[in-house]
Amino acid sequence: MEKTKKKVDFKDETVCVIPMKDGEEELRIRLSEFKGQVRGDFRVFADIEGEMRATKQGFFVDAGKWAEFRKGIAKLDEKITTK
Repeated sequence: MEKTKKKVDFKDETVCVIPMKDGEEELRIRLSEFKGQVRGDFRVFADIEGEMRATKQGFFVDAGKWAEFRKGIAKLDEKITTK
């Protein structure tokens, strides 16, 4: 029995790439739309067989929680920059 991939309603736009671990990994910050839901996606990509591929490491924030997420980042930024 042959497996067929289901078509997934998914779009993304990379906003920022932050190199990590001597270039073997990178953090990609993306604006994504999945099944009609807009979200911010923070995902680690790793060099797998010579190609940068998404790993399971990461998270996303739905548009509805974005303002709350930004407040949390602002608080973290304040604590980090005052140390």
